[in-house]
Amino acid sequence: MVNGEICPSFRDACYALGLLDDDKEYIEAIKEASQSGSGYYLRFLFATMLLSHSLSSPDVVWKNTWEYLSDGILYNQQQRLKSPGLSLNEDQIKNLTLFEIEQILLRNNSSLKKFTRMPMPDVHSLSIALTSEQQNIFDDIMTAINNNEGGVFFVYSYGGTDSELASLLRKTSLIIWDEAPMIHKHAFEALDRTLRDIFKCHNPRNETLPFGGRVIVFGGDFRQILPVIPGGSRQDIVNASLSSSYLWKQCKVYQLTKNMRLTVGSDTSAFQQTMDFAKWLLDIGEGKLGCFNDGEAIIDIPDDLLINDPDDPIGSLIEFVYPSILEASSNPEYFQERAILAPKNEVVGKINDRLLALFPGDKVEYLSSDKLCESEFVHDHFDANLYSPDVLNGLKVSGLPNHKLVLKVGVPVMLLRNIDKKMTYVMTLDYE
Repeated sequence: MVNGEICPSFRDACYALGLLDDDKEYIEAIKEASQSGSGYYLRFLFATMLLSHSLSSPDVVWKNTWEYLSDGILYNQQQRLKSPGLSLNEDQIKNLTLFEIEQILLRNNSSLKKFTRMPMPDVHSLSIALTSEQQNIFDDIMTAINNNEGGVFFVYSYGGTDSELASLLRKTSLIIWDEAPMIHKHAFEALDRTLRDIFKCHNPRNETLPFGGRVIVFGGDFRQILPVIPGGSRQDIVNASLSSSYLWKQCKVYQLTKNMRLTVGSDTSAFQQTMDFAKWLLDIGEGKLGCFNDGEAIIDIPDDLLINDPDDPIGSLIEFVYPSILEASSNPEYFQERAILAPKNEVVGKINDRLLALFPGDKVEYLSSDKLCESEFVHDHFDANLYSPDVLNGLKVSGLPNHKLVLKVGVPVMLLRNIDKKMTYVMTLDYE
């Protein structure tokens, strides 16, 4: 209890006592972003703040920024309902804005229900987004639910009333799926059943055809990475591959043997050397190098592919891959044409540190805010001292960034984390 008011959680009590940040920086960030970002971008930004649990009081941020977050909501409704003269009151606009934020959170396995004091969209008032036919159906179903009457309903709809994805699939005649060997066979089988179900409405025969009669082209190389099965054996990995699916026997297999990527742009003198390298890679993939083996063998690597500098191997590698990096750093094609791959994040960190040191200017450090989430435990008996911030900051987990991010002005930064899985944003930016 703070000032005579019972707080729903310790976090709210600390906020009322002024022990937590007031989220002013996040409010200002949304207002600043509104000068150049669309309404959808702002709603996505707010959802990202919620997902990161960085807001001390999300409801306060909402109250101070909802007018910015709701930008474009009215126009979207006018376009959706084909009613240019449509008008909405403040509560309806807020409700539709919350509904769109909720959809973003749901796509990322979260919900507004998880955030204390955040308002929830009123499902009943969302009928403004329905057509008259949809409204009647909605009313009948909700009446049955509210009266606890039970009931069975079937919504008979023809093409054009389906979801956008189903409508898009109906127009599709060819689907190309690259890097297929990396995907679990269940994904292909799920797509097969889905397409059969969609296209049988037009022709019952499609239910018996692979992928509902649509042409599917898979591409990839089984010599490369197969589906990742955590803790799985070799047999588990093979069983999860596309070649183990019931669909494989219906695939017509073609083989391409000429490596176009390695020969494009090669002059005559380097052509033979490039072809020898390509053959060497192919022999490794097919297990022809080394003695007879069952997946493990000792392979001799040609001397021209080895780093022969025992004193500074990383420096020699950087100089070989990124010659004159400072002069070419403003040219995007320079970085598109080269890369250094490493099997461990620890090695990647060392290479990044060396490359960063080559650029002039002062370093700027950004630190994460790591804390232990007690809800992850199945019991309340644990020693919090074992999980101090220093311990958490030192953890280096695959798939998560390290505690400290060091940048310099003008250094290229690649964003590889898809925060919005549906939009799948992947881009390269320059830090300024």
